[in-house]
Amino acid sequence: MSDPHNEHNATLREWRVALITIGVVLVIALGVAVYFALKVPKLEPIPEQPVDQPQQSQQPSPENEAANKAALQEVCKTALKGATDYGILPGYTKLASTAPAATKMQGRYTCVGTTDAAQYAVVFDLLCNDIANEKCVMLMGVQADDGNVLFARAVPKTDAKDSTNDGKTKEEDAPKEQ
Repeated sequence: MSDPHNEHNATLREWRVALITIGVVLVIALGVAVYFALKVPKLEPIPEQPVDQPQQSQQPSPENEAANKAALQEVCKTALKGATDYGILPGYTKLASTAPAATKMQGRYTCVGTTDAAQYAVVFDLLCNDIANEKCVMLMGVQADDGNVLFARAVPKTDAKDSTNDGKTKEEDAPKEQ
């Protein structure tokens, strides 16, 4: 026969082993959590790019001016293509502006597209310097010359007014061209 006292001791031993195992696992888990919580990633500061001031004595060469003009037109073409790809503007819309016009908001520009019936202000954000990449040009709004807003990207609202646009809406911020 089995001894009830030995069975009781065996059960107590199993419970103690289980509790010790749980305790050890919890201590290890707590140690890992503390390690990751206190581990501060070492971030390298972004080096400031020196701003090149144009020198008065140097005139840009005609080749550089032509390349810059072509690059600016390419940005406008990309923005116009985005508006036509979204179906906001007709496919036969042509570029009317030779270069994007800067708005009061940093990184936001406007180009003008035209059809036989109307002109359209295409407002976009330039996200990066790679103008060949279509993802660098984010369409923010399209407004017809009669004032109708055909497209406006929803942006999160903030409590504080943005000092760069004096609290104006993006449509008010865009320069109007005739």
